[in-house]
Amino acid sequence: MQAIIIQQDAISELYIAVVGHKWAAKGGSAWQELRDKRNLCAGHPANRRAGKQKTFMGRRFGSHDQITYELYDAHTKAITHSSFDLRKMIDKYDTEAGHVLGSILGAMCEKWP
Repeated sequence: MQAIIIQQDAISELYIAVVGHKWAAKGGSAWQELRDKRNLCAGHPANRRAGKQKTFMGRRFGSHDQITYELYDAHTKAITHSSFDLRKMIDKYDTEAGHVLGSILGAMCEKWP
């Protein structure tokens, strides 16, 4: 998931450089869903909720179809287990990223015919 976040950041910077303003993912988009899931499972260095929750993430060896993670909430003392289909999330993201890159290409063709 980290590699996808790096790719998203690169696409966002390219969009700014070519189009001239920031592109923002819409809430509920696969783009944002991947970022949110990565930050939940691995944390975000700038926004870590200090000691409020801890996450352990595992997966079946050799498959991205079923990523499972355990989340401990220090306030409620509750442990929850959730899973998601990373492959499906990546496929949806791939389509969205393709549209953003298409917008960048269109802007490039207009600016530099």
